[in-house]
Amino acid sequence: MPQQTTSPLVKVNSRTNRVIRIAEALPGRDFIQGRDRAFIMANDYLHDKAATDGGGDLWLVHGHWYDLSSYMDDHPGGRVFIENSRGHDCTEAFEAHHVRVDAWEQLLKFKVAAPPHAPTTLKPQKFTYNTAWKQIKMRVRKHLVEIGNPTGETPTLTGLTHCAIVAQFLVCAALAARRKSRGLAMLAGLLLVGCWGVGHGQMHRSRLGRWAFLRWAADLTGFSSDEQTVTHAMSHHLFPNTTHDVEITFGLRAGLFFLTSEPAKASWSPLSMACVGAMASLSSLLPRLAVRCAHFDVLRADVVVPVGLVAAMSALAGSARTGVELAALMWATYGFVFLPIGISPHHSHDDVEGRPIKWHEGEQGALEDFALHQVATTADHSLWASDAYLSQVLFAGLNLHTIHHLFPTVDESLHKGILDVLRKENVGGFSDAYEGGPWGGGEQRILDMVRGLFRMVRDRTYEPVPPSQPSSQR
Repeated sequence: MPQQTTSPLVKVNSRTNRVIRIAEALPGRDFIQGRDRAFIMANDYLHDKAATDGGGDLWLVHGHWYDLSSYMDDHPGGRVFIENSRGHDCTEAFEAHHVRVDAWEQLLKFKVAAPPHAPTTLKPQKFTYNTAWKQIKMRVRKHLVEIGNPTGETPTLTGLTHCAIVAQFLVCAALAARRKSRGLAMLAGLLLVGCWGVGHGQMHRSRLGRWAFLRWAADLTGFSSDEQTVTHAMSHHLFPNTTHDVEITFGLRAGLFFLTSEPAKASWSPLSMACVGAMASLSSLLPRLAVRCAHFDVLRADVVVPVGLVAAMSALAGSARTGVELAALMWATYGFVFLPIGISPHHSHDDVEGRPIKWHEGEQGALEDFALHQVATTADHSLWASDAYLSQVLFAGLNLHTIHHLFPTVDESLHKGILDVLRKENVGGFSDAYEGGPWGGGEQRILDMVRGLFRMVRDRTYEPVPPSQPSSQR
């Protein structure tokens, strides 16, 4: 096992050279060991975690071992969650993705004795679950039963609305191709925001549900719903704004900050971010397509859906070149618009406070409780757009983001009701943390958040820096 190292200094705001020391790590909340490179992909993280934990072929939840090998194909969330958590502590994944009591009862069927010489607690052991999180979870369970939806699944009307959101995009894309219209292609790109939101919601939920097929709507954007199940659901949602958040260590560092590093001019940073957004879909799709072709593994949704979309647009336009150009313009528009929407709920800068509006690794005020950490790292905006259509089309469902981070398997149409209950009753101190805690603030203005995001990128307000490792430890 790699030796632990002392946390380094982290530079904050390259213009002023202000630095802060990494706060004393909570148990297990240290940097990823054994890597000294910017490009940390999800599979590397999971492999390192399993190798470090040393759990073999078993799973650890709250200090007890389980053998889930025979349950993989029966798991409602699909094999991917269990396969990628084999061999290490998956307490965070279990807590975050299971609201009902019967999930715990199901897990107990697979309990086994601890393997010889196995530790009872593995790293990274991130959070505690016995105080605020437990109270909030129990209250939300009760609320879901009260409204007649104990699993938090997608209601029929919401599912139909989501189908209409995807349909309106397909119609617009078809018209853009048929008329060879760049304007309609750009409009279709705007409508892709809603498609990603629809797919993103179903990506978190059971693959056995009646609306599970809508997860493929995310693949229309050029991104992969399968890959994001790992990088988003199993990393970002469990450890937001920490160095175990792949969307931080890879997405922001290798994407945004790579383009804004010296000797790049700081004034170009917002433009750099816009360029990253515009190229995001193609930079995700093209390498994946090359890898799939090389391994003769192209019959998967994250290839068939986007390639089929381009082929259909080419056929309607009567020209492959025109179809490809319109699809590229459509994806560029989507990325340009969606990047600020998708990033700002976690990463934005407050000019008055002179700091990020939400907690990041290295800032003071770290919280051990799982629920309070999610509140401290996640912002809401535009709560008026809480219905199934406006929330998805305008903001990909990310405007009520705090409850989504607490209960990702609960449909977005139920988030406003849950938020109202938790704020009114202050369950587990939720309202105190949400409204006025050290990293609280309740609802933010979306324009302020986007401006703060560009300010953060321009000044490089936050940049996670992995510690260097002696060559003998790599």
